[in-house]
Amino acid sequence: MVNSDDKKERWTVRDVLKWTSTRFSEIGLPSARLDAELLIALALDIDRVGVYLEMDRPLTSEERKVLRGYISRRIKHEPVAYITGKKEFYGIEFSVDHRVLIPRPDTEFLVEEVIGICGERKTVLDIGTGSGAIAISLKNSKPELNITAVDISTAALDAAVENAKRNNVMIEFLVSDLFSSCEGRKFDIIVSNPPYIPNGEVLMDDVLFEPELALRSGDDGLDCIRKIIGHAPYFLNDGGVLALECAYNQTEKVASLLSDSFKDIVTISDLGGNPRVVRGLLR
Repeated sequence: MVNSDDKKERWTVRDVLKWTSTRFSEIGLPSARLDAELLIALALDIDRVGVYLEMDRPLTSEERKVLRGYISRRIKHEPVAYITGKKEFYGIEFSVDHRVLIPRPDTEFLVEEVIGICGERKTVLDIGTGSGAIAISLKNSKPELNITAVDISTAALDAAVENAKRNNVMIEFLVSDLFSSCEGRKFDIIVSNPPYIPNGEVLMDDVLFEPELALRSGDDGLDCIRKIIGHAPYFLNDGGVLALECAYNQTEKVASLLSDSFKDIVTISDLGGNPRVVRGLLR
């Protein structure tokens, strides 16, 4: 379909869905059919249901041209979320682009964990907020929380501010290298999905499009986590909690790092049953 208009004048939605999903499968994209549906919906300015309601509708030449551009980008492994400019997380639609890491479903377990331990804890610091997914999801679920969200990237913070406005939530956003802009302040909960990929680890094609600053953190991937754990006790109130996302093969090490200053350490598994979130209570 990408360069086939001269051979086939009438391309229906059904035709392009079949062609696109087949092409994506051929290059090994894991969600070929879904990706095709999303890109066709974007090109035609309809939703995924509309794709199936309009199966026999022919595409205009302009629609085919737009769709070819989207398909070409996806064939190069650019993430669908960057092409569509949006990603759903915790029931909320976020605007995403190359400034920020794309929110993952596994991070929803980090949000769930923080919601579950809030109780009387009302002040939250979200470190490395990126798109604002964690902070905005927490504020949307628990409006009574006072949330500060920080990131070293001003571009990422701009994206987070846009998402907060889009979702009508009030959050304090600060440019900060971890805790650098929070001196003299304390919080009841510190939460973070920090970079945790080792420098030498080979990245999947899709991930190569995402900001490296939000991905890699030293030879073992734990440089940022070590800094957060080391400084967090000075920024937590009595009874405060630190909750971190990390790789499944890092949770034991992270729990060990926490044990010097934290107790009641708990590990939570992700959608695939792999340990993903580690949290501890300040001693």
